[in-house]
Amino acid sequence: MSGAPQQTLGALLARLEVRERRIAVEAEAAHEQIMQLTALLDGLTQAAEHIAITRKTLLELTDEAPLAPAEPAAALPDGPAYQQIMAVFAERAQCRRSGACPTVSPVGRLSMGEWGCRMDRRDRGPQAVSRKG
Repeated sequence: MSGAPQQTLGALLARLEVRERRIAVEAEAAHEQIMQLTALLDGLTQAAEHIAITRKTLLELTDEAPLAPAEPAAALPDGPAYQQIMAVFAERAQCRRSGACPTVSPVGRLSMGEWGCRMDRRDRGPQAVSRKG
């Protein structure tokens, strides 16, 4: 008779172990769900805060007095020196846009500032020229 109660106790312990493992798996799944729902809740809370801030900002802007119209910009000079300066800027901008004037030499021996740009009057295209020679 001593064998039967031990088998029953062993079987009971085995069933308890199986149940304990199932509960642990369910607890882990529930923990994972809680983590996902917490992340979702945090995101929704942050979105609601952003909307509240936006609403507050918009309401504050509507309460403010309208801004005075901006003053017109001062008239630009129209003299020959100004026109020459603007022409130089235009040439430089066209040269840079075309990529003909690298800021650093492709060879790597020339430092910045040793490349220039000139307009060839024959074909009217910008050309990179070395100032060293």
